[in-house]
Amino acid sequence: MKISLVGFGHLGKWHAEKLTMLYGPNFHSIVEIDTSKHQSIRQNFSEQKIVHHLSEVIDDIDAVVIATPTTYHYQVILEAINKDKHCFVEKPMTATLQESIDIGDLLSKKDIIFQVGHSERFHALWEEVMEKEKFSNCRIARFDRLAPYKGRGDDVDIIYDLMIHDYDLLTLLGFGTPLTVEAWGQSCHTKMIDYCSSKLTYPNGVVFVTASRSSINEKRSAEFVFDDGVLEVDLIHERVKRSYSFKEINESEFEKRDHLLEEHKVFKSSIEKGKNNSINYNVGHIAMKIMDMTLRSIREKEKISWS
Repeated sequence: MKISLVGFGHLGKWHAEKLTMLYGPNFHSIVEIDTSKHQSIRQNFSEQKIVHHLSEVIDDIDAVVIATPTTYHYQVILEAINKDKHCFVEKPMTATLQESIDIGDLLSKKDIIFQVGHSERFHALWEEVMEKEKFSNCRIARFDRLAPYKGRGDDVDIIYDLMIHDYDLLTLLGFGTPLTVEAWGQSCHTKMIDYCSSKLTYPNGVVFVTASRSSINEKRSAEFVFDDGVLEVDLIHERVKRSYSFKEINESEFEKRDHLLEEHKVFKSSIEKGKNNSINYNVGHIAMKIMDMTLRSIREKEKISWS
């Protein structure tokens, strides 16, 4: 199976490293529209074809990894799936909800593997946490994903850049789709929304999500309130703490994983088995829907219903 990488920016470089590890000589090509980068790419990837456009290699490959800026995802996905190529696309899946809907309509007529890069699912701690906890019993939850400004990622709102991770984790943990979303956003360093807080209402509880690329300190954490105590998750240090009514606090630490490598392993395995995995179009579309509701709430200054 031959595979091509589309996009060699900040994330594309890391994807290329994983593709080399997993596919060896079957890592066929790198597509980069900025031809000024081609010479430097060849210095590290001499075995791959370095081309300007996907059309130059699409008939010679079986799968693509899409790591372009978000605004280009849609057109590259269309080109790939119209040629029946398996797709692994970085999050967010598309730039707009309508583009996501269009992709879903086309995929319904195809028999290909389609995976979205929701990498935060691959923390080792989630496996144990999901075995022990029933999140349908969670009454209140809070996610914080804060970071200082790093001078990149400002081609999209923080909702698409960071907040999407925690929206997808809510799907992973079984919260389902929210009844309503109410959100507030602020620009700080860029022309886009750099700081956002949202309130998601579910049938049995409420979730507060905050994301920032304008904060002083970095923080990636989650807190879940149950009838019998509180679960705290530190995603930077891979730590979990659980309190119980009238009992001592339990603490656990977990190994750090190479999330991107794990994603690629899942994608490769899915192609070999001919069966889509759990990080498929449907979960990508749910994230797109919640993000669209968030942006609408900020723009319209009101609570937005799922329906």
